[in-house]
Amino acid sequence: LGRIAVDARDLNGLIARMPAFVAESLQCESAVMVMEEANEMRLLGGHGLLAGESIGKAMALPPGSPVAHVMASGESVIVADLARETAFALPPAQLAAGFRSAMVVPISDQGRPVGALAVRSRQPQHFGADEKAALEAMASLLATTLQRLHSQEALNHAQRIEAVGQLTGGIAHDFNNLLTVIQGNLQVLEDLPAVSGDAL
Repeated sequence: LGRIAVDARDLNGLIARMPAFVAESLQCESAVMVMEEANEMRLLGGHGLLAGESIGKAMALPPGSPVAHVMASGESVIVADLARETAFALPPAQLAAGFRSAMVVPISDQGRPVGALAVRSRQPQHFGADEKAALEAMASLLATTLQRLHSQEALNHAQRIEAVGQLTGGIAHDFNNLLTVIQGNLQVLEDLPAVSGDAL
């Protein structure tokens, strides 16, 4: 994952590859990544998606759901047995699809949750402290990579703006040179004595 993150030049490519890698690493059937965009949560990447889940789709976060808790608190959540869970409101689609345990960790930017990485398994109590530590490390690496890519994008934008500024300055300088020549020629013409008989 570190190599994938370091080599990443395209944010969408990294997001597309991440969930499958996470699911394979934690030996579970499903992994999804949601991020906050324009005050709504959007499913950006997924592996083993449920019916009704699609990449790019805006998602409502039911109050009391594990993802809503993670976004509000910034703390990771492990649901050992979805069928017996009472602390969180769980989407019925997960139980209907046969999932029995889940884990959600935050993706943070400067200490504030901006997204979440969630995994789901068909085995109860599939996720423990080791899996939590591994998923938190992956989320941290992802957050760092996202920050690096955003910084590179901002730098590239600033460089494009600077190039446009230099081009505009060059054009203005050349235009000023032309105006100086025209103004000089007008002064020469103004200083010439009038020739009698010139047609007006």
